[in-house]
Amino acid sequence: MEQRPGIVLRLRAKYALYTYEKAEKPHRELVRRMQALEAEREAILLADRERRLGGDTSCTYAVGKEMLRINDKFVELNADWESVDARMKLAYVRVQAVLKATGYDKASAYLYGDNET
Repeated sequence: MEQRPGIVLRLRAKYALYTYEKAEKPHRELVRRMQALEAEREAILLADRERRLGGDTSCTYAVGKEMLRINDKFVELNADWESVDARMKLAYVRVQAVLKATGYDKASAYLYGDNET
């Protein structure tokens, strides 16, 4: 007969999942913003490259100015990244501790082929 986890462990699991979900939302949003900014930078560089291959160098100053603006945004996002990433890592550690306490870490290792544990 399978024994259910005690109330303390269930509360720990609930809290760990709650903090993980709470940390995951801003983490995902920040990653999405960084990826969008990276895509914008790549598009500008690609368009500039095409213009230069065509012999047009009139937009060099504007492209440089736009690259500086994008780099400034990356600096702002990086400042947020430190705290968001730290919260995400802490939440992950808490979830892993609960999984280990319940024995699910061994089950997931078996399911996903990591049988070293």
